[in-house]
Amino acid sequence: MTTGFDVLVVGAGPAGCVTAEEAARRGARVCLIEQSEEIGYPIRTSGGSFISELRELGISERFFHAIRRVKFASRNRSIAFDYPEPVVCVLDVRALYQHLALMAASAGVELRLGSRVIDVVREGTRVCGVIVRTGGATHNYAAPVVVDCSGFAAVVLRKAGLRDSFRRFGFGAEYDLYAPRYPEDEALLVVGSDVIPCGYGWAFPRGGGRVRVGVGTIHPDTRAVPQRYLDRFMHECAAIAPSLIGAQPLERHVGYIPSEGVCREFVFDGVMAVGDAAGQASTLLGEGIRYSIKAGRMAGRVVGEAVVSGDPSRARLSQYQARWLAEHGRFMRLAYIINRRIARYDDAKWDRGIALLEKLSPQVFSRLLMSDFSPGVLARVVAAAPRVLASVFRSFVAN
Repeated sequence: MTTGFDVLVVGAGPAGCVTAEEAARRGARVCLIEQSEEIGYPIRTSGGSFISELRELGISERFFHAIRRVKFASRNRSIAFDYPEPVVCVLDVRALYQHLALMAASAGVELRLGSRVIDVVREGTRVCGVIVRTGGATHNYAAPVVVDCSGFAAVVLRKAGLRDSFRRFGFGAEYDLYAPRYPEDEALLVVGSDVIPCGYGWAFPRGGGRVRVGVGTIHPDTRAVPQRYLDRFMHECAAIAPSLIGAQPLERHVGYIPSEGVCREFVFDGVMAVGDAAGQASTLLGEGIRYSIKAGRMAGRVVGEAVVSGDPSRARLSQYQARWLAEHGRFMRLAYIINRRIARYDDAKWDRGIALLEKLSPQVFSRLLMSDFSPGVLARVVAAAPRVLASVFRSFVAN
């Protein structure tokens, strides 16, 4: 038996929930398919984000914890940027995801939990549905458009033969700790060979004495396994260990994020990809929640209007791809180039990099963390420290 919808959305993370909601509010009948039994579980992200961006997206302050100091440390140097008016925050990931799912449901989206896509359905070369296993039963769902929001796994695209698995990706592991000694308004980033190769460690407080502490790296730049470095980082890194005395683990997370830059194509016949499945995350720090929400807004509006108007053609759906690349493609390309370079830094280069960052204001530093490489920001970087990222900018122009 086949159940029909106007739009099928696979994956109920932020990209999927927002895409589904936007399409439903434009009159489309939408089904949101999620393999987990619970929205927001398991957590696969540390939840670092930026307050101004979240406010623009309409995300309430009850879903994030504000940070007033960002500390960046290498093996032999460190720098701290203070923000009397907070700029950076840490999200309550599970609460936010469930809120976004609630918004989708309130718009009329039908949710299917515990449902794993095992194959796609085609008419010729066009994808027109998915085959789903729920418990021991198999169900067929049909729709003019299937939206792949399944994250790093890119389940629909891969089963349709439209892309291979991501070859370069961020791989991280973290604890969510009860750590009452850790300062609740300070985020910490630590780089160096004593942390993890080709990556960094972090500590992101989320309020109530809880802090997410993790390490992440880039594969295949290295084959280091984050889980093997995490406990050593917590207990031996001088920048963090004293603040974690007596800390106790409440959760442990492992996650992956594409680190190849934004995909050149993510709209096909009957299929769109949104969020991590489309490579829509900043490779600079490996954060993508805000981008997933932005992309979901774009994609949901386009696909909702397309199916309601009776024109779900690839040409019509490609309006979403063109808009995304126009607004974000260039910045994401530069973030990728920077990531490729800094992933190869040794301790001496990181020490020199910290020394250069000392010349930047807190405001400029935060804009760079946000992957904001607009002319105004770059002009302020050059004015403060002409050598900062100069070789990267030359590479960007060459590319």
